[in-house]
Amino acid sequence: MVGIFLTIWVRSELKDHVGNMKVSCVGRGLMDYLGNKGSISISMSLHETSFCFICSHLTSGQKEGDELRRNSDVMEFLKKARFPRVHGSDNDKSLETILHHDRIIWLGDLNYRIALSYRLAKALVEMRNWRALLENNQLRIEQKSILWQVRIGLFMAYFGLKLSKVMEE
Repeated sequence: MVGIFLTIWVRSELKDHVGNMKVSCVGRGLMDYLGNKGSISISMSLHETSFCFICSHLTSGQKEGDELRRNSDVMEFLKKARFPRVHGSDNDKSLETILHHDRIIWLGDLNYRIALSYRLAKALVEMRNWRALLENNQLRIEQKSILWQVRIGLFMAYFGLKLSKVMEE
């Protein structure tokens, strides 16, 4: 996998409160290895809060159904990203999956589009009709679905055990 980079910076006064740092890479190119689609995830704790930072490059394309491929990428990252526990460590706070973290910050080239023709989107921009553009933003549409919200852990506390079972399958 090439072209995905993620770095975490903390203020010097916080560095002694950062721990349990681990990295996971998941490829989505040829044989899940070659290409520039994939994710890098960093798991860490700051004080008593666990964080997972994910930088991903999702499938591109403007054809109908390409957003489903992007959603599939997200699911694969959630299923395959692992932060192994350190054997022999007394640390119970070592988390194994993205969804087990208290805070999840997802960024990158997500490739979601405005689900309108170029001509209509351009006309809406010229009319400054931001609401219509937002209503057709594929990422916002996907975020409104319960499935996407579960995927990014917004309802993790409510679904707890069910999510663990789904992620294991």
